[in-house]
Amino acid sequence: MKEVFTKVLQVGIVVDNLEAYMKRYEEDFGIGPWEVLYFNKDNVREMTVYQEKKDFSIKVGFCDYYNVQLELIEPLDLNDTNIYTEFLREHGPGLHHIALDTNDHDETVNEMEKRDVKVIQSGIGRKKFTYFDLRKELGFIGEIYGK
Repeated sequence: MKEVFTKVLQVGIVVDNLEAYMKRYEEDFGIGPWEVLYFNKDNVREMTVYQEKKDFSIKVGFCDYYNVQLELIEPLDLNDTNIYTEFLREHGPGLHHIALDTNDHDETVNEMEKRDVKVIQSGIGRKKFTYFDLRKELGFIGEIYGK
């Protein structure tokens, strides 16, 4: 079997208050520093949720931690429908996804479609990104990046 994913890149955690969580990570556990970025229709194009065009806004904190990026994601409009607000409503703050590297983003998207693994969110910001519902296959939501 050909390797689909090549390494773990990131652990994504949905939170309800980004500043409070970054402070807790840094002051209580020594995890930081954090870089904060905003993602919305102004800097992310072709956003989709469940394969329908859908704009949404999030505030994100990034921290490199022992060769894995930690990503804290705060949805900015809880009335939005996207995979982050859904997760927060259903589960509260917590572990949301694992981002995995691939040899070829588009080839992996095609391979997942062949396996009937659904794309649940995507867009193009600093990089092309695609989320898959891998809960049945691997027990988690997966994300891949592309160029």
